Amino acid sequence: MKVYFYLVVVLGIWMLAILETTAQIGVINLDTVLKYHPQTYVINSQIRKEATFYEDTIQRLVDCFIYKISNPGSHYDSLENTKLIIIQEEIQAVQKRAQLELEESYKSKMDSLNCLIQKEAHEFAILYKLTDLIQQDALLFASARVKDYTTDFLLFVNTKWDYQLKKNRLTRKQR
Repeated sequence: MKVYFYLVVVLGIWMLAILETTAQIGVINLDTVLKYHPQTYVINSQIRKEATFYEDTIQRLVDCFIYKISNPGSHYDSLENTKLIIIQEEIQAVQKRAQLELEESYKSKMDSLNCLIQKEAHEFAILYKLTDLIQQDALLFASARVKDYTTDFLLFVNTKWDYQLKKNRLTRKQR
């Protein structure tokens, strides 16, 4: 009977350690993942509720162990063993629910992040296309301006040349 009692004590202490580390890891992960999210307050209040539940459960387990240590072999043992089993099932259900909520929250955050990334990539592609079109338009405009300047220059040179030729002919005739 003492072996069974010590086994229950060791199992209870082990469960306490697991619950404390699980609660701490859960709080750290939620704080880091949802640090700047608008629903952080709601999620933090849920974390506080879960932590309170864990603390109450741990306190009940400690009370059970203290009573068992002070009163071994009492009828209270069988009743408390049933309570311990129920508490363990409650703890497992809460852990499973918290894990599912965390996974759903993480999945929805990742989906919204992927959607945002795709939107940004699409906008970047549009900006890139617009930049390319603007560059092409600028090149066309510049080449058209160069053609205009070239044409104007050639006309100017030709008219100047023609004027010079005519002037030279006149001066030769006058001589």
